Amino acid sequence: MSALPASEPELMTEADYLAFEDASETKHEFVDGHVYDWPGYEYDAQGLAGASRAHNRLQTRLVRLLGPAADAANCEVFGSDMRLRVRLSRRGHQTHRYYYPDAMVLCDQELRESEGVVELHVTRACVSVEILSRRSARIDQTEKLEIYQGMPSVQAYLIVQQRRRRIERHWRDTDNAWQMEAITSGSVPISCIGLDLALDAIYAGVAK
Repeated sequence: MSALPASEPELMTEADYLAFEDASETKHEFVDGHVYDWPGYEYDAQGLAGASRAHNRLQTRLVRLLGPAADAANCEVFGSDMRLRVRLSRRGHQTHRYYYPDAMVLCDQELRESEGVVELHVTRACVSVEILSRRSARIDQTEKLEIYQGMPSVQAYLIVQQRRRRIERHWRDTDNAWQMEAITSGSVPISCIGLDLALDAIYAGVAK
């Protein structure tokens, strides 16, 4: 995530952010009135934004590999064009956020307008996936980890490295406690859709 807000220093309302985002050619995330460049972007020498080839390959592959098991479980997979809307009490304050996870699995697909669920964002992902980049690593491994663990619907959060075969899996166990493991071989369990996702399939042609 960019260290500097992409907008002017004054805070944006959610309504202003959503209007701003609809008119924008690039994505931005919203954190309690602050608006930031979407972390998936890297910048070349000319300052042009775009995700790396490895990032794109991993994201496309993850969405494709998750799809069949999600379909069988009556769930749905989204890529980073779908926003995740967050409402949490955090450190004694309400936090309002919009993120663009690199991939999400959604099993509770009911549109609940009273919760702000519309066609352009969801609120009850069971799995969230972030692919690390130089710009996003710190926020993905700290702030987003805390936020995803605070969301009652989220059963697992996967942090996917680009440059080597390593996925950090954070998951909620049967006692509702969060556990973590670093997976460098074998497969990644995705329990809410009954899938063991092989690292060989995820990283083929991307990283050794």
